[in-house]
Amino acid sequence: MENRYEAMDEVTLMETADVFKALGNVTRVKILAVLMEREARGLDIAERIGMSPSAVSHQLAVLKSARILRGRRDGKDVYYALADAHIRMVVEAIFEHVEEDL
Repeated sequence: MENRYEAMDEVTLMETADVFKALGNVTRVKILAVLMEREARGLDIAERIGMSPSAVSHQLAVLKSARILRGRRDGKDVYYALADAHIRMVVEAIFEHVEEDL
């Protein structure tokens, strides 16, 4: 009997792989760690992780493109947050999994 995951179409599988690729970068993981607490502006994220705003902006674009983050505009500022509860659960589960073995 075929399970639900084996029956997924190619587009769904490719988009899933893209999410995993987007998570496969330490800078992007640092950004997610910041955003686990609360939404933040790109400049604030850059300051918190000790990187240039332009480098962080590039990584935010990658995460947004993979639908891991969402942006909310407030005047000139854009506030970034985790896209939804699914992303929060995945990130929490991965952090817990890694910390278990440390």
